[in-house]
Amino acid sequence: MSVRTSLAHVVLLPVLLLLQPPPAWAAIECFKKPFDKYGHVPNTDAGICAAAATINSFVYLRNTYPGIYGNTNIVPDWNKDGEIDEKDYVESRDKIANGWTYGDKERKGIYSNPSGSDPKQPDQDWWLTKMYWFDDFAPGTTIFDGQVYGRPGATKWYKGDVLEDKYPEWSFLWKQIYSCEDVELGIYPKDGGVGHAITLTGLCWEDKDGDKSWDPGETPNKILYADPNQRDWKAPMEGLVAVTGGRIEFKWWQDEKIWYIDHAWSESPIPEPASVIVWSVLAILGITVTWRQRTDRGCGS
Repeated sequence: MSVRTSLAHVVLLPVLLLLQPPPAWAAIECFKKPFDKYGHVPNTDAGICAAAATINSFVYLRNTYPGIYGNTNIVPDWNKDGEIDEKDYVESRDKIANGWTYGDKERKGIYSNPSGSDPKQPDQDWWLTKMYWFDDFAPGTTIFDGQVYGRPGATKWYKGDVLEDKYPEWSFLWKQIYSCEDVELGIYPKDGGVGHAITLTGLCWEDKDGDKSWDPGETPNKILYADPNQRDWKAPMEGLVAVTGGRIEFKWWQDEKIWYIDHAWSESPIPEPASVIVWSVLAILGITVTWRQRTDRGCGS
């Protein structure tokens, strides 16, 4: 073999290696939001998990985007002591569950049938109560989105024009989580029974191309979530997932049975005016930007 031929092999070898298909195995990658920024308000014996999950989400919004929510009452200072703390979180949970007074308005809570439906519609009541809460305590701050299965009339709910009638899709959850938005999930046992509410805090998947970002075609692995029923708040709960019949199913930690995600709501802060100006300037310059700061494994502050 000549020196020239040997050199050709040396030059071509790295190129050929790059053209080889990726290995069959793929590392599990997770995108996590900081768990300590969420509220850790528990459920109660009355079973007000949707209220607890919602307030735990609102605490995340307040802690993550103080420039937008810091001057609002998304979590009110109920005892007027000048601090928003655990007592206010718990009081907010109870108010959004059972009702509150705002000015001359008497608001019904999630569990007081605010939609007036007969029979009660838990998903609609949850959505409606959240919309009223933002109207009263943080107006003009938030963009909403959601997917809810089996509710073709959901677009007619108050501010429901953004809702889609479908099981929540992994791509939808990924978009919200990766954008550092806030997501609550309504879940149900596969074999039937009473539903539950949790707050999504992260997603894991088989990262075939190693780019630390979920891409279509990559297999979902598990969800990470804050559960109002958990008592140890050091870390989120985890559930291995499978997409079956178009819906996301996972093993719930408390009964070790299969549950599925029936509906998902997201809240995204509207950028501050200064951010909009920066976006506009960069757009004119042809520069693509992402507003929310992230680390390679989760959302920054």
